[in-house]
Amino acid sequence: MSFHGHIKLDSNRKIVFYGTILFALLNIIYSAYIVLNYPYIGLDVKRLPDENAYLVYGMQPNGWAVNSDINISDRIVSINGAPPAEHLPVQMFSTIEKAHSFILDRQGNRMEYIVEKGYGNLQLGTQLLYPISVLLISVLLGLFVYSRYTGGREALYLLLFTVCLGCSYLNASGSARSDIFSKGMTFATLMLIPVFFAYFLDNYIRNKFNVSFIHKRLLKMLVFSNILSFSVFLLSLFIYAMQDIRTALISLSFILEVILIVFSLIILLIRQQDPALRANLKILLSGIILAFFPFMFLNSIPMIFFGSGIVSGEFGAIFILILPLTIVYLLMAKQLFDIDFVINRVVYNFVVSMLFTLIIAVLMLFLIKDSLVSSDFITFTVILFLLLNIFLYLIKDIFHYDFRLSVLAGKNFYQYSLYRYIEMIKNEPSRDKLFVKLSEEVRTVLSVNEVSVMGIPKLKDFQDAPEEIPIGILRNLEVGEIHQNHKCFFVKVGSTSDFNYLLFSKSKPNSTKLNREEMEWLRALAYHTFVSFENLWQIDELLTELQSPQNRIEEAPSYSFFSKLLFSISERERMNLSKDIHDTILQESIFINRKFDSMNESLSKEELLAEVRCIQERILDGISLVREVCHELRPPLLIENGILFSIEELIGKVHLRTNMVVKFRHNLIDSLENDIDFSLNIYRIFQELLNNAVKHSRASLIEMNLNQVEENLVIEYRDNGVGFEPSEHLEGSDQLGLVSLKERAAGYGGTFKVESGKDRGVFIQFHFPIKKGERYDSYSYCR
Repeated sequence: MSFHGHIKLDSNRKIVFYGTILFALLNIIYSAYIVLNYPYIGLDVKRLPDENAYLVYGMQPNGWAVNSDINISDRIVSINGAPPAEHLPVQMFSTIEKAHSFILDRQGNRMEYIVEKGYGNLQLGTQLLYPISVLLISVLLGLFVYSRYTGGREALYLLLFTVCLGCSYLNASGSARSDIFSKGMTFATLMLIPVFFAYFLDNYIRNKFNVSFIHKRLLKMLVFSNILSFSVFLLSLFIYAMQDIRTALISLSFILEVILIVFSLIILLIRQQDPALRANLKILLSGIILAFFPFMFLNSIPMIFFGSGIVSGEFGAIFILILPLTIVYLLMAKQLFDIDFVINRVVYNFVVSMLFTLIIAVLMLFLIKDSLVSSDFITFTVILFLLLNIFLYLIKDIFHYDFRLSVLAGKNFYQYSLYRYIEMIKNEPSRDKLFVKLSEEVRTVLSVNEVSVMGIPKLKDFQDAPEEIPIGILRNLEVGEIHQNHKCFFVKVGSTSDFNYLLFSKSKPNSTKLNREEMEWLRALAYHTFVSFENLWQIDELLTELQSPQNRIEEAPSYSFFSKLLFSISERERMNLSKDIHDTILQESIFINRKFDSMNESLSKEELLAEVRCIQERILDGISLVREVCHELRPPLLIENGILFSIEELIGKVHLRTNMVVKFRHNLIDSLENDIDFSLNIYRIFQELLNNAVKHSRASLIEMNLNQVEENLVIEYRDNGVGFEPSEHLEGSDQLGLVSLKERAAGYGGTFKVESGKDRGVFIQFHFPIKKGERYDSYSYCR
């Protein structure tokens, strides 16, 4: 199945598309007519076996009759002025519905009841407005998928499934009023829901993952089961004895079909190892369980075995919209959410709620001596179980986390403390400061006064360890291993060849021990500290090796890596120098040599002098090129005249070779030249920026700034050239030297930013940290 933003429907698809819309609208109009013209009375009747008479047998809790003075066993005299046996709902469904008036006999007293039209907001919402919304949403979802997906039949099956889902729920209100058309629509569409859903799943899984979902025989069994159930419904309209088993049989058939689909999905989930397929199956199973199980286990099954549901059918069916929404999400989502995490939380909440519910149920049985199979008792336990699940999810998983994050983040919310600590140490270059920050975090969160990191020498078998720390423990102490007693606690946070580093602290206030949550938090802190400490120690060791390699070649196997690195850098610089010499000095020398070869005795004195002057000029040009290459390798004026003079000399050379206008502004510290390497780095940045501009920018105006902003040296470059896409040169081919510029910034702790685009020019900015000093202001305009 493939998704398209818009496709043109062919004639057959147009018929299905608009036919579905027409069918839904007609169904809505008819259901609205039934609901608005016939109030829900909710009276069940029973025919006496030996005489053609009917008695009130039961009253539905949401009906009109429950608020009247009608009693069970009242004899029905007439309905709408006719005998009850002639009233169609009584004949076919053993109910008093679609009646404007009826007369009851109670011990010889006849009472007439007028059924008046009138609806409260709740009744109108649950019996008409919400069912219409369910149908519209279901049909629109199905049409949306059907009109935009091509490839297989799953789009058609999904449309049929959503239409049946919406129609079944919408017609339930008319079915409760014993309207024969609504009753037939409700039962027919209810039975077709599992069939079309199974066909959709089979086509969807087969086309997307090339896996069979369900055997064809089982699909045929589903169809046969529907035919059988609907046949029972039709026969029950004419055979009174079958009315008692009609609803139970159809409900049981629906339940078994849904369970068969769930069981098939579970089998497929167990057998398959494809992560994408397993994620889809888990989300589908979650959607089916949330959509159907409340209706099945809280209404249908209790109705079959106990005669009444724990919740009303309207409430149990509220969740059915979850399934089509789940399917549309699977079809459209490019990346699925973490269903495993959700399932784990649900299972955890389920187990905790079940244990607590069982405890309460057992206590109630002993206290009130109620029957275990009492419908009221079962209703209470189910509602308690559901409320506990909701409570655990809302309070524990959502509100509790947000509450702790907002209220306790400043002190002892351990999750936030870890984030804060990691943020503090991620750029920490000193091992000593790393341990100071660890001590401060522990002191803040645990409210302890005496806490520090101590290095205990491994020599002399830890004889220098504090008396509170047993020497036997130190010999085999692992990182993150916590030990505590009534006086103190300690944990290993680092280790070298000579020392073990322990976080040592006196006990918490009131000499209480660390609880489980605090120990997990402290262990996580220790692991993070250990990783940072190891990295810093390794860097220090490598720097030491680099500074004195002649003494450590045999001791440091990693030195060969740095030798190769330095050799590679040297070779790259030689290659660049070779290219410069080849393109400039060598070409000039070849030209001069060819000039000499072309000179012969046939030339006149004047021609010979002209050739000699030409050669002399080219030799002077060669000398200038050699001098320029030497200046680029190590600018001699940088040390003598400073960075500003050297940059202005660079700009002057650009003016000699091009027609570019360069504006150079600066606001600089006098003492910048004290750091020759840093000054050379700044010079190289300007040199590379100008070289790139000359080669690639096609700009007519360049603006360059060198300023001090508080404790930062800021370099800014801007031109009005052709621009480029930065991502192509920072991540791919770097013909413009952006990677080199970025590395120059990073080498001195600076930052690098570039903004550009096609025909938008270029803006480049560097930030370097420097110390404050005296400064002078100047402005240069160069042309």
